[in-house]
Amino acid sequence: MTVPDARLTPPAIRAHSLGPTIGRQIVCFREIGSTNHWLREAARRGAAEGLAALAEYQRAGRGQRSRRWVAPPGSSILCSVLLRPPILARDIFLLTMLAGVAVVDALTPWPPLPRCGGGAAPSPPDPLSHPGERG
Repeated sequence: MTVPDARLTPPAIRAHSLGPTIGRQIVCFREIGSTNHWLREAARRGAAEGLAALAEYQRAGRGQRSRRWVAPPGSSILCSVLLRPPILARDIFLLTMLAGVAVVDALTPWPPLPRCGGGAAPSPPDPLSHPGERG
């Protein structure tokens, strides 16, 4: 059996439709401290909505309630997307839930990835956060 190269690259990601906003610019890292932290700094520097930061491994990921988020290299899609929605900060969790459901819905028809050991399942540690909430 041939195992496809599962490395994250912008061209590999752009090969699939991401819509008009998400993925306008894509940055991929083999390893990073935290995609959320990197994206927050990019947002402070004026990055455009839709910027996506993906990583194969992150050293300092955090989930809900600032709990440490650890995923073995190559086991997860570690991604943060810069959105500037016209909603109140208290309603951000709705986007978090919608994003998790949308990702699972998009991945459901795909066979399990060889390195991940299973199919898509919702397990969002904190896919979205408001710039004032976490560091």
